[in-house]
Amino acid sequence: MRAPRRAHHPEIEAERHRRRIHRVLGASPDRTAGPPDGRCILVDSDAALDDFRAVAALARTGRIAIVTTEDVSKPSEGAGAMEALLRLGGLSISVIAGASPNPDRLYRPDPRLKIEWCPNAEA
Repeated sequence: MRAPRRAHHPEIEAERHRRRIHRVLGASPDRTAGPPDGRCILVDSDAALDDFRAVAALARTGRIAIVTTEDVSKPSEGAGAMEALLRLGGLSISVIAGASPNPDRLYRPDPRLKIEWCPNAEA
């Protein structure tokens, strides 16, 4: 016999999602204060999935700063996405949008981003 399905509650699901990201990033007050010696790892990110994974792994050290560059997205969009991930994890890490080599580039996010890639990346 099957177990009864739980009712879908968006607020509960959002909280579970936030807690899962918080757990993956390993956020805690002592890890977000920054390194005592001022040294850090500078992550040069084009906001591709591999960079989000690297940041998730390195965020626990409290020793990273992130600069977004243009490739998968424009630097400002990449910085916004990275900041959103860090915010969901309860982390305060510097994210700087770098210069764009082509400020006139038209940017259209892939329509699969929210439907396929985000849930997969956040799982």
